[in-house]
Amino acid sequence: MELAANISFMFKERELLDRFRAAAACGFRAVEFGSEVVAHCEREAVVAAKENAGVEVVNMSTPYGAPGDKGLAAVPGREADFRTILLTTLDWALALKCPRIHIMAGAFDREVQQTDPLWQRAHATYISNLQFAADECSKKNVTVLIEAISVIPHYFLQHQKQGIDIIKKVARDNVKLEFDFYHAQMLDGNLCDFLTRNIDHVGHIQIAQVPYRHEPDDRGGDQLPLCVSDPAISGI
Repeated sequence: MELAANISFMFKERELLDRFRAAAACGFRAVEFGSEVVAHCEREAVVAAKENAGVEVVNMSTPYGAPGDKGLAAVPGREADFRTILLTTLDWALALKCPRIHIMAGAFDREVQQTDPLWQRAHATYISNLQFAADECSKKNVTVLIEAISVIPHYFLQHQKQGIDIIKKVARDNVKLEFDFYHAQMLDGNLCDFLTRNIDHVGHIQIAQVPYRHEPDDRGGDQLPLCVSDPAISGI
């Protein structure tokens, strides 16, 4: 099992590019980061920071999109924008030798039930976009991850079981669940049973304290999530 520091949340007293070295200094051999890196940083500078620190990048997220977006994979009518973002992120992943891309689904501007035609269009869009992403990423031996998120209002992917159902509908071997213990507990609970029953569909695990999303211990703390990339789970 390999532990990785999520530098989008950890070492926030430092500039983003310096967090690679901070993670290495704490003994981490790997890091991951969120949507803001591809959206706001120069790729060459990130590659240099990673190489100078001597760490691997094991997971990264697609950018949100335009201001107000929270991802585009499940947003009807934005398919062309999603493909552009996906291919850009894939180029980043290849430059960083990163084996996983977490794809942001997007959010509604209101609560939407599954019986709503808008939800049904979003669901179909999500399946189609994930199939496109999986096919493009499989050419480069990159895994696609999806994640249920509790902290973005009206986010499309809201439950772990929904994620498993979508993975089965996408029907691509390189699409897996990013299982975040914090989000899973806040949204669904029943963590151990769910993980045991669905471990074959899990490609990446994140851990943080509930309910404050701090260090994964009983007392919490000032830092935020560690990440787990298990070769037995991810197939690397």
